[in-house]
Amino acid sequence: MLVLCTRDPDQVRRWQAGLGAYHGQYQLCDAMERLAASGATGPGDLVLLDMEMARGRPERVLNFIAANPALRFVVFSALHQPEEGAAVIAAGARGYANRYMHPEVLVQALKLIEAGEVWLGADLVLHMIKANSPLNGHPVLESEQSREGDLAKLTARERDIAYRIVQGKSNKIIARELGVTERTVKAHLSSIYKKTGTRDRLQLAMRLKDQV
Repeated sequence: MLVLCTRDPDQVRRWQAGLGAYHGQYQLCDAMERLAASGATGPGDLVLLDMEMARGRPERVLNFIAANPALRFVVFSALHQPEEGAAVIAAGARGYANRYMHPEVLVQALKLIEAGEVWLGADLVLHMIKANSPLNGHPVLESEQSREGDLAKLTARERDIAYRIVQGKSNKIIARELGVTERTVKAHLSSIYKKTGTRDRLQLAMRLKDQV
């Protein structure tokens, strides 16, 4: 189930512009409390949550996300600031995006999240790498000994991709730069995750940040 949680009709229209693949299979909700009480959502459901629902109190959104760990939240913010994004992800959200993101980018974000990854803009990825932020449910850093030799396990092409992941680049940009398809990038990423013991691009970037 996909849920669009906002009080802003314009935001609904922006989201709908990128949701053609869902063929209208989503529901609308104009109050977080109603979403939690409705019983209509279940484990693993994807919720597009407008940060404006906080009504000037961002802790309302953060607490709501933390109180509903079974749901996969993607938070959309007009501010789109690294500090806010880091707090949203630490609360348990699976994504943080610009409220005005392009419909095509929205499609990419939802595909990644449905595949089990985290969606973040390049600026937030770099911020979290530099800040070495701990993420809820994402043990991103282990002992120095366990991290040694991660790059040595990778092929030359996999190292090219890993380097770009640390830079916060999307699969689409990586594919364009390397002259391959996005499917090829995804296949390499699956191999990279397996070899490095990571689960998604953010965990990978945090693990390799001092090695590339």
